[in-house]
Amino acid sequence: MIFLTLLIIPLLIAVISFIFLKGITWKEFLLLIGAVVLIVGISSAICYYNNLYYNEIWNGQVVSKDKEEVHCRHSYSCNCRIVTSGSGKNQTTTTHCDTCYEHRYDYDYVVRDNTGHSYDINTVDRQGLITPPRFETVEIEEPTAHVSSYKNYLKASSDSLFRKDFDNEKYKGKLPEYPNIIYDYYRLNRIVTTNFTLENKQHWDNILSDINGKLGKKKQANIILVLTKNQSQDYMQALDQYWKGGNKNDAIIVLNIDTNNKIEWVEVLALVKDDMFKIQLRDSLTNIETLNMEKIMPEIENCVSKYFVRKRMREFEYLTYAVTPSMTQYIVSLVLCLLVTIVLIVFFEEDNTFEGDPQ
Repeated sequence: MIFLTLLIIPLLIAVISFIFLKGITWKEFLLLIGAVVLIVGISSAICYYNNLYYNEIWNGQVVSKDKEEVHCRHSYSCNCRIVTSGSGKNQTTTTHCDTCYEHRYDYDYVVRDNTGHSYDINTVDRQGLITPPRFETVEIEEPTAHVSSYKNYLKASSDSLFRKDFDNEKYKGKLPEYPNIIYDYYRLNRIVTTNFTLENKQHWDNILSDINGKLGKKKQANIILVLTKNQSQDYMQALDQYWKGGNKNDAIIVLNIDTNNKIEWVEVLALVKDDMFKIQLRDSLTNIETLNMEKIMPEIENCVSKYFVRKRMREFEYLTYAVTPSMTQYIVSLVLCLLVTIVLIVFFEEDNTFEGDPQ
């Protein structure tokens, strides 16, 4: 669909130019069509890839930490000599060098988690003989997070029933960014607060990371907790629109409190097989009544562990051909295709390479 929408106008211009401009021959016309199809194909592929592929967070736990001996990475040229070849006027000389290495070996410090992902800890010295302090602090079963690319047919398709249409002008500038900034190799904070400050936030972030780590491989979930204060319930719709529905493995919990820290409402955003998960989690957190994180965190872990079963993105693969570029992508791609088309038309009109082949 992207290919056809971008192809129509440049192709029409190419045909009109061939008909009315006498300087374009059949061969030039065919070359022009080929170039148009090629540039449109490349532009379509870029738009398709940018709109279809998204990044999600995979969670896990550390299962091993290893100091590994590897081939030295620090090479240099050595034993250089002049080599002469040929004779007489055809004689040439070149410099040939061997490749030498600073060390017989280097050391890598590698951390692996139960999702199969590995993390290379930076070495302190050039060869890696000194154990990095960061490597020493790694603990087995501590939570990990890394970014993984996947196809999201729902976000990419304009025909998707899951695409929201909500005017979030009311919350412009008040919506938080999606939490996906990984730091310190494999750590990620997933508690987002708006309109108030959560005491001991890092402590609760660490607990939520532990929960994500424990459930990461088993449930393939990424739990995000958004805490708001004195917001109306349509805040959830605005956030849903702003975050484009989240990612396929997200369990996004939005919990709103009043001035007295009493829970006013809870909403859950997740692409799951059974909406009972969202209902169960919403009701169980609402029943806690106040912002008591010592009660909220175990309830989140319990509900996700028992009820969270995400939908597979392949269930929406039928939307592949409905992938739609944004207006900016479409305009930029179309302008580029038109420029290439016009430049080639001008070139062929003035070029005499194929003038022996009249129309």
